[in-house]
Amino acid sequence: MDQGKKWIIKLKRNQSNYEAQTCLDWEEYGLNINGSRLNHLRFADDLILIEEDPNKLQAIVQKLAIKSKELGLEINKSKTKLITNSIEVEIKLDEKSLECLSEYAYLGQIIEPNDQMSKERNKRIAMNRRKIGQ
Repeated sequence: MDQGKKWIIKLKRNQSNYEAQTCLDWEEYGLNINGSRLNHLRFADDLILIEEDPNKLQAIVQKLAIKSKELGLEINKSKTKLITNSIEVEIKLDEKSLECLSEYAYLGQIIEPNDQMSKERNKRIAMNRRKIGQ
């Protein structure tokens, strides 16, 4: 796998989704950071899945979908997105290809894989100008 290439999936989740996450064995997945694996982040009702290998990311998504269904939950396919700093790949959730984005707005902040802040900076300047009526 090319160094520095990462694929991230953002999923909407609810409190019960936590049960599905804790039932899954994801220790082999994610980014190796000082000997520990970082494979997901949780923010309020969102879940971010992180993986360098798109095949492993597909496996994570599939395992989460299966475990969620066992618990009576379903992942919202329309709110599930894929973002990458590499070539676009196809990741499927229940046979539906996830939408691949070049950037994503999360909690009002633009997230993009190349970490260029110019769009975010310009967006905030425009918002502030609207607030003060310029």
